[in-house]
Amino acid sequence: MNSNALHEIETEKSLLGFLLLRGAGVDRDFGIVGDDFYVELHKRLFDGILELIDLGSDIDPITLLNYLKENGRLKDEAKETDYILSLYRDTVTTQPLSCTPIVTG
Repeated sequence: MNSNALHEIETEKSLLGFLLLRGAGVDRDFGIVGDDFYVELHKRLFDGILELIDLGSDIDPITLLNYLKENGRLKDEAKETDYILSLYRDTVTTQPLSCTPIVTG
């Protein structure tokens, strides 16, 4: 993808939140790279998620935070911790509606 691909902050947040919610069941081939993100923190988060996938690690906010911290990639630990947790917490999930037939007798 080109280097100005996303640049829609809400889309970036939604994608990162989805990846954090989805966990280890995520396929690594997204067709985008960290440099496709507009927000610098989003680039670091996405790259960290891809690296965790390559390592076979779980993908969740705590694992990502620990990984970023261990690798010196958190610039403001308190703010970025809150932000990552908010991505996870605020991601909208939709569940398919179950269609139960109405039985009349």
